[in-house]
Amino acid sequence: MKYWEVVLREVFLLPPTLLRQSGKDLPSSIGDLAVAADLDPQEVTRILARLDALQEVPVEVAPGDVPGDAILVDVRHADERALAPVPGAVCLQEIDLSDHLPAWRNATLLVFGRDSSQAWSAAMYLRDHGCVRAFTLRDQAQG
Repeated sequence: MKYWEVVLREVFLLPPTLLRQSGKDLPSSIGDLAVAADLDPQEVTRILARLDALQEVPVEVAPGDVPGDAILVDVRHADERALAPVPGAVCLQEIDLSDHLPAWRNATLLVFGRDSSQAWSAAMYLRDHGCVRAFTLRDQAQG
């Protein structure tokens, strides 16, 4: 999984930095992950299957594949937004998300953040809450 460290940190509450600092290896199997997260292996399998299902339609899109009617969703922190504002973008931290989710369920959302992992995490969150057309831009270096 491309954003494995994000998944460990945000889904299983196992911060990779903390694991490394304590001299532990990152979990590399369902069994390792179940032990580290103190979960049943079947629960780990269920969670990973849910993540796979959310990614059935790729989360990242190439810049040329973004429709013109996409809603820009900014997930950067306030200081980052102040340094480089993006006109027309909806700032996720400044809205009541529960008001927007119903309208966004059929919209194309282009999520961006300070880096691709932050944007991916937010897009996955939106997908998990019914916004199945939440995407991030593919890193240009990836091609």
